[in-house]
Amino acid sequence: RDALKAMQWYHRAATLGDTPAMYKMGVIQLKGLLGQSKNAKEALSWLQRAAEQADAENPHAVHELALLYESSSGIEGVVKDEAYAKQLFIEAANLGYKFSQFRLGCAFEYGLVGCAIDPRQSIAWYSKAAVQDEHQSELALSGWYLTGSEGVLQQSDTEAYLWARKAAQAGLAKAEYAMGYFTEVGIGAPANIEDAKRWYWRSASQNFPKARERLEDLRRGGAKMQKTRVSRSKINKQSEGDLAALTISYLVPTKAIALRLFSRITTASSASPTTMSRTPVYFLSHGGPNIMYDTDHPASKKLKEIGKEITSSVKPKAVVVFSAHWQAERDGQIEINAAEKTDLIYDFYGFPKKYYEEKYPNVGSKDIAAQVIEAVRAANIDIKPVKRGLDHGVWASFKVAFDPEENPLNVPIVQTSLFSSEDPHQHYRLGQAVAKLRAQNIQIIVSGMAVHNLRDMRFSYGDSKPLPYT
Repeated sequence: RDALKAMQWYHRAATLGDTPAMYKMGVIQLKGLLGQSKNAKEALSWLQRAAEQADAENPHAVHELALLYESSSGIEGVVKDEAYAKQLFIEAANLGYKFSQFRLGCAFEYGLVGCAIDPRQSIAWYSKAAVQDEHQSELALSGWYLTGSEGVLQQSDTEAYLWARKAAQAGLAKAEYAMGYFTEVGIGAPANIEDAKRWYWRSASQNFPKARERLEDLRRGGAKMQKTRVSRSKINKQSEGDLAALTISYLVPTKAIALRLFSRITTASSASPTTMSRTPVYFLSHGGPNIMYDTDHPASKKLKEIGKEITSSVKPKAVVVFSAHWQAERDGQIEINAAEKTDLIYDFYGFPKKYYEEKYPNVGSKDIAAQVIEAVRAANIDIKPVKRGLDHGVWASFKVAFDPEENPLNVPIVQTSLFSSEDPHQHYRLGQAVAKLRAQNIQIIVSGMAVHNLRDMRFSYGDSKPLPYT
């Protein structure tokens, strides 16, 4: 390592107009790195030059300038200017810089840098950053789900738990502490004190004070944490960005609603801070194809209610459906039916002849399939377009929910496979990838059942002992 030569090469590249090098020179001289003395005047000059050439690949200097003008910090030539800082944060955020998006999420949550408190804007910016794995934004979304926001975001303990866990698994100490609390008192998951201690230990190993304090309390046999209701009016700017981690003693649980991919929630759009409408997500638990004829079954009535809600209230332009009966052939890849006209697949056995004569009118869409492919590939997931019919996991339940005569769907249906594995992490990433389609008025439906092993059911008749996977 040779700091002097590194500095010489950075300076040469910056002098030739290289944007990353100009940004690097600004940071070096601002912070006195690589053995250089701090030089605020030179640093500001380089950062401004880099900001003038900012693009999606080089938004860093714009964000750095925003931080400087937000607080000034006594730097020569910089006068605190919150309006200008806000303008710069927005510029960098619109270039896709996740740390500026997080900063705007904070600004609209707590009324910083001249921003009015606006839950919609806050959640939208946090969502955009979280899509890019900005872990503080993931924890911030956990905080929003803990409290909910009337008319904007439905409160959900499950969502709060999942977002906090995502940030914690990335090693964010505050999120590890939040997971300790969630697991200790049972928010979004069953209470488990041993798991809670493990999360507290992980957080404490990063010197997070509250985690160390809680472990000490537990060691002394201290009282169990209690859950009470949080009011966002009690949260001040000092807890900025840390709602889930620093105010959890105020929290109150509500009934957990379902895993994230299958939950029906009203939430702010991650696609645009100004366009907040997203289609909900539905999970159809349908059982066997006999649901088409068993009209007295409670599931039949519920499927009809959901179908009517979708056609009369949601009114999507298309449906993207995932069925438990289609898993891709190759590991690490999913498949999508890109054909516009396909037949039905009668993938069931031993039923009366009329089952195999059933028809369900449907049409696919190359355009919608292309949108799914683009969204999935943007998440670095391999996806293969194929021609395939609709399996009974789709058409049998759809025939009840969207009866062709009583409640026709009349929009394209594009079926997408699951991975060949049952890996929950792969499928969670898939759910994240297609979530953006909801902002384009595309309805996502997941169809299947939690346990559907008829072979095991037949062989276990008369044996009351549960199978291991249950």
